[in-house]
Amino acid sequence: MEKKTLNLLLAISSLGLAIGGLIFVAISIFGKDVPSWILPAGIFCAVLSNLFNIVRTTILKVL
Repeated sequence: MEKKTLNLLLAISSLGLAIGGLIFVAISIFGKDVPSWILPAGIFCAVLSNLFNIVRTTILKVL
C-alpha cells in the first residue's frame, strides 16, 4: 500500500476511534442507568486510537 494512502487511512480510523471513545466516556459519566460496558469500551477506543497514531508515526519515519 502506498505511504500516503496508509497514512490517510490510519489518520481517519484514529480520529473516528477517538471521537467514539469520547462519546462513550461522556455517556458513561453523564448518562443515567448506563450499562457497565460503556466505560471500558470508551477507554479501549481511546487506547486503540493512540496505538494507531503510534503506528502511523512509526511508519512515516521508516518508509
